[in-house]
Amino acid sequence: MLNHRFFTKFTDAESFVKSAVEFIQKHVKKKKVFMALSGGIDSSAAYLLLKKAGVDVLPVFIDHGLMRIIRGKEEWEHIKEMFPDVMIVDIRDEFLPQIFGE
Repeated sequence: MLNHRFFTKFTDAESFVKSAVEFIQKHVKKKKVFMALSGGIDSSAAYLLLKKAGVDVLPVFIDHGLMRIIRGKEEWEHIKEMFPDVMIVDIRDEFLPQIFGE
């Protein structure tokens, strides 16, 4: 038999989500949240928990020009499809020249 050793008391996603939403509602209250959204699992999950908790959240994706092309689209395009309210900040013109020493 498989013996699980979890770091928390949560052993299923449903109880974790319920507890996380309650925690967010208790501590964030009516504040507006500004957050970076990379599209990875961590920031995406955090964003979705904030939304589920009813928080007014402004997600921001910073395009520095070193992101992947996925199925013929730039990564920010996929982010925008998944999270329509995300603000895309394009810093390629400022960032890339510094990387290349220009």
